[in-house]
Amino acid sequence: MATGAGSLARRCNCAAVGAAMLETRLGLILWRIADSLDYWLTLTKLRILDALTGPLPEMPEDQQRERDREQLERAFPKIKP
Repeated sequence: MATGAGSLARRCNCAAVGAAMLETRLGLILWRIADSLDYWLTLTKLRILDALTGPLPEMPEDQQRERDREQLERAFPKIKP
């Protein structure tokens, strides 16, 4: 005969074990719903904040990238058919 908590838990077929499993599953489902709602609420707040503050200012790196792109376009003009 095996001993230990695992063997007792497998043999137990009482209502308390079933209720605990139901609570755990229900808790997991409710937690996922709450987490999803929190995610969408946070996303909505950030979108509203972005709309109120407007676009980010242009950074020096962006200006340098544009100059490099223009220089490449002048060095390698597109071939037109």
